[in-house]
Amino acid sequence: MEQKLIEFVSSQLKLYCDRFPVLGRKVDTIYFGGGSPSCVSEGLLYEIIRLLARYFDLSSVKECSIEVNPGDVSLSKIKAWNEIGVNRVSVGVQSFNDRILSILGRNHGCKENFQALDVLSEVFDRLSVDLIFAVPGQEIEDWNRDLEIFYRRFSNRVDHISIYSLTIEKNTEFYLRYGDVDLSDVSRQMYEIADRNLAKMGFQWYEISNFARPGKECKHNLGYWTGAEYLGLGPSGWSFLNGIRFSMDWEGNIIEDRLNYGKASREKVVLCLRTREGVGEEDLLPDQLQVLSDLGKRMGWVKRYGDRFVLTLLGRLFADELATYLI
Repeated sequence: MEQKLIEFVSSQLKLYCDRFPVLGRKVDTIYFGGGSPSCVSEGLLYEIIRLLARYFDLSSVKECSIEVNPGDVSLSKIKAWNEIGVNRVSVGVQSFNDRILSILGRNHGCKENFQALDVLSEVFDRLSVDLIFAVPGQEIEDWNRDLEIFYRRFSNRVDHISIYSLTIEKNTEFYLRYGDVDLSDVSRQMYEIADRNLAKMGFQWYEISNFARPGKECKHNLGYWTGAEYLGLGPSGWSFLNGIRFSMDWEGNIIEDRLNYGKASREKVVLCLRTREGVGEEDLLPDQLQVLSDLGKRMGWVKRYGDRFVLTLLGRLFADELATYLI
C-alpha cells in the first residue's frame, strides 16, 4: 500500500507541476497531516521528502510539522522525523481521561499520552497538543481536569494547543450510538472555560480553535486562514493555486472548483475572521460590511478596531452561524 501511495504522490507532483507554474518554487512550510502520518514507515516519509526536493526548493522551509498519534511514538520514528527536517510535532492527545478516550474509540490511553509527550519534549522544541471537548458523557469536571493536567504537567513544554468540539456526523458510529444529541450549550461553556484558563497559562487564541504562546503560532495553518496558496498531496489532499481549488482521485482524474472573484472574496473573509487579526474593511463586500456592523451592535459578536473587525469571545462561540450570513 505504501508503494502505491508513493506512486500516487509522484503522479500528482508531475501533473500539478506540468499544469501550474510551481516547479522550483520555494517552500516555506510542510505539514504531514490529514490522518495519522505517524503510523506509516520511516521509509515512506524519506521518499516523500525526496520527491518534494525533486520538484521544489526546500532550502527555506521554516516549519515542518507532523501529526502524531501517541501510540505510534518510538525512538526510530523520532530519529526519522528529525532527519527529514521535522521541527514541530502535533500530538493527538484528545484527552487525559481513559474513559473519554474509550468513548472516542482511541487506541491509546493516558499512559501513552504521558510517555509520548515526555519523550517528544526532550527532542523537539515545538510541540502542540490536541484536546477534544463536548464528548457525550464528558462532564464539565472532566474538561477542567484535562486542562489542569495539561497545565500541571506540560504547559511549560508545549507552546501550542488546539481544542476542538466533537462534531457528530450522520451515518457514523457516533451518530448510531448517540443520535442527534445537542451538546451546543455544554460545548460553549467548555470553550469559555478553556479560553479563560489557557489565557492564564500564557496561551492566546490566534484562531478560534487554536491557542499559542506569542510567536509560536502554526505558520502553515495561518496560510490556510489568510488565503495563501498551498499544494495538498495524497488521495484526500486538496490544493489551492491560481484561484483554483482542486484534487486528484486514485484514477488520476482532477476534480476542480474554480472560484470566481466574489466566491473567493467571501470565503477569504470568513476564514480571516476566524483569526485574532480579523478582517480589514477593505476586504469586505458591501453586504458583508453591513452584516458585521449590524451584528457587532445588536449581538456583540464582532468588535471594530480602527478599520478591522475581530470576533469577540461571544462571536467565536457563534462563528458558524455568523459565517452563514457572510457567505
